[in-house]
Amino acid sequence: KQWYQRRVHGECSLDLVGSMWEFIIGFLLGIYFWRCWIHPRTRSVKPGLNSDITLPHHEELELHHNMLSSCSQKVRACLGETGLKHRKIHHVLPSSGSWETKQADYLNNINPAGTVPVLIHNGHPIYESHEQILYIDQVLMPGGPKLTPVVGGKAHRG
Repeated sequence: KQWYQRRVHGECSLDLVGSMWEFIIGFLLGIYFWRCWIHPRTRSVKPGLNSDITLPHHEELELHHNMLSSCSQKVRACLGETGLKHRKIHHVLPSSGSWETKQADYLNNINPAGTVPVLIHNGHPIYESHEQILYIDQVLMPGGPKLTPVVGGKAHRG
């Protein structure tokens, strides 16, 4: 009889709606935490040339970059200044509405840190844009015009 009285007065349906929302919120939180648990995590990388790592590549020199990334822009400018032939591979960043650089494919095959730019020379990655500029200047263009300032007879590692 109590159930009948609660149903007539609408109390039962409110309890059911509350329980339904609790279930939905709990379910969505469960999906969120499950996704966080299985989603690959970024790892730090050693700046500069990593000759112990060989990545898949199609050309001698490849640049994984993003058009809006300031670090990518400075490496592209240096490559443009030298005239070195290279392949550009564009990636969409989380700030641009995509998680491409945080996906397992990118983290496992390009950069475990999940950042751009990544310069690849003969399959070996060079991480961090300032190290990439030094590498272009000192290794790829040793006799060409200098891209980095010379301080006391050595390139500045600023």
